[in-house]
Amino acid sequence: MKYLVVWLAISLSLFGVSSSHEENPAGADAAIQEQARNIPLQFEPAVNENEKITFVQGQDKGEIIERRKSADGEFFIYKIPNDPYEELYGGLRIGEKHYHFGQIGYGKDTSAITIASVEAMGRKLLKVNGFRGANYRVTYYIQVQNQVPSVFLFVDGGAHYEGNMDGDPVIIGSYAASTSFQTILYRMEGEKLVFADLNKQLHEADSVRVTDDLLFEVRQKADSVPRLYTYQNKTLIPLNRTAPVSE
Repeated sequence: MKYLVVWLAISLSLFGVSSSHEENPAGADAAIQEQARNIPLQFEPAVNENEKITFVQGQDKGEIIERRKSADGEFFIYKIPNDPYEELYGGLRIGEKHYHFGQIGYGKDTSAITIASVEAMGRKLLKVNGFRGANYRVTYYIQVQNQVPSVFLFVDGGAHYEGNMDGDPVIIGSYAASTSFQTILYRMEGEKLVFADLNKQLHEADSVRVTDDLLFEVRQKADSVPRLYTYQNKTLIPLNRTAPVSE
């Protein structure tokens, strides 16, 4: 009888270990399936409250250090006299009126500040790329209506792409933070500009990087294998392959 009790105890113990090992693969499979499902994106209104264009006159124009022609007049770079940080700001002259907007650089080198006329979100915009730090990019999309400019969109971290994805006019903002990428997708809903923070909506993904062929390389954790998604009808759809590890 004593030996029978011992045998039963050992058998139950082994059964428990076996069950435990069988449950782990099932849990891992569930996690993989969760990551592999379609992700409908939720969009919310984009607000540019802190990035305005202001009309200036007289001595408030600052010290203009460079002028460039733009489609609607003149773009200029100016600085504030005696500023110890040597910050550079953007401005527009339309007709005889001058307008200022935010910081687009610092120091004396203006070569990294670029302007271009683009068509995005179904409208003509002036795109201004600048910087506020060594690896800190910013992009302004400025529209001019009735000779008056306004900030259509400010992309903190810099814009990566403007154009169409699956027939949907979009702007993608993306920037690197160490070895991770943060990505935001902007689009129009009627006349309203909206956005989706992809990292947050992909279960706080560690990194969401835009590839050269406009796929989204998603890495859930710093040490996990990246997975590729494509964008269709306001949804991220996983592809049946993983992504190469980003350098």
